[in-house]
Amino acid sequence: MAKINANVRTDFVRAEVGEFINTDKVWQARPLFYAFAPVRKPANESNLINVKDAPYNAKGNGVADDGPAIQSALTAAGIAGGGTVFLPPGSYKVSGSLQVPTGVELTGSHGYVHAHNNLDTTVLLAYSGNDTTAPDSATAFLTLSQGAGIKGFSVYYPEQGFADGADPGVPADIRSRYPVKKYPYTVRAAGTDTWVKYVEIENGYNGIDYGTTAADRFVVSGTWINAANVAVNVGANTNGGWVEQVVVTYGTFFQSKHANSPHTYGFDAAKITRSHIRTLSSSATVRMSLRLPQIRLP
Repeated sequence: MAKINANVRTDFVRAEVGEFINTDKVWQARPLFYAFAPVRKPANESNLINVKDAPYNAKGNGVADDGPAIQSALTAAGIAGGGTVFLPPGSYKVSGSLQVPTGVELTGSHGYVHAHNNLDTTVLLAYSGNDTTAPDSATAFLTLSQGAGIKGFSVYYPEQGFADGADPGVPADIRSRYPVKKYPYTVRAAGTDTWVKYVEIENGYNGIDYGTTAADRFVVSGTWINAANVAVNVGANTNGGWVEQVVVTYGTFFQSKHANSPHTYGFDAAKITRSHIRTLSSSATVRMSLRLPQIRLP
């Protein structure tokens, strides 16, 4: 499991992979206490929509664009007052972005923390926002309305690279052929009481955003994040939330067997060079506002 070291700045706490959190050095962080995150559920639990059923007819074959079908199912669940939109095992290509309405949970087949080596689970293939010039403010791949959540699937960016162009330790041909691209946040909370559970972000640029809109009482649990820039952003306008069993690591991408991963090209951690691995593993940050005492950290 990744370890996190928190160093205080006046605007945010930067947490880098590699060290434990030391609460003695975090401004006003004590007393931190362990409090399990509350269990969040969708409204109208009896309403279950399978995206592969009519009239939605998502394919999950990694080729057809399933974005419209998934969004149609999400919208229908929202109109019905809430419910669960289920993504059976498969690879769902999504060319645009998705919005999860109030009271709705988008859920896949993962029943545990992560499954990056298992292609027989639920994966969303994200194509939107490729190499955006505004990764911090552009529309997120998944936007959660108030009281909405996601659970049990992976998000993979098939067009993402893995070589840092600024790292002289990486051979020039690899840097030019597989550059890291900027993407918007994978997940953004647009309201309070949202949840992210058992979700894996395999090779994003920005991970989860709780800083653009007040996202009080958010829950992120059992989640693995590989993000080249920011893993989790908790802004100053968010008051209270839970971050538990969250791992920030490059391993999900390097060990992935999806197309365009380093593994597929025959690369592994040892072959990319140690300096590049340090760059990848330390670049993703966990940004937290000065309301840190109200963020429950295990």
